[in-house]
Amino acid sequence: MPKAIYEGIYREIRSRIINGTYAFQEMLPTEAELTAEFGCTRNTVRRALSMLADQMFVQPIHGKGVRVIWLKGETDMLGALEEVESFGEFAKRNNAVASTDVKSFEHLICTE
Repeated sequence: MPKAIYEGIYREIRSRIINGTYAFQEMLPTEAELTAEFGCTRNTVRRALSMLADQMFVQPIHGKGVRVIWLKGETDMLGALEEVESFGEFAKRNNAVASTDVKSFEHLICTE
């Protein structure tokens, strides 16, 4: 359970971004809409959005709102820490074929 309300809001919005509810380049709901949805103060929502901006999930645009800038599949340290993917899985996800090409082969006997 989050220690502070803003942490719970941060986790929920982050989850929505990662699962595609809020798509790349999409504007998030307004601060007023998020305040109503989560039943908290505007400062609490702003703190959660600030954390998302610090983690490179969103970008605040003065006078416009907050835009999603996280793109699934791009190199991102947070994603790398949460999800391990094999080269074969990465290739398949990117419509490529993973293969191996043996360039040389030697039979060695270790004497020590």
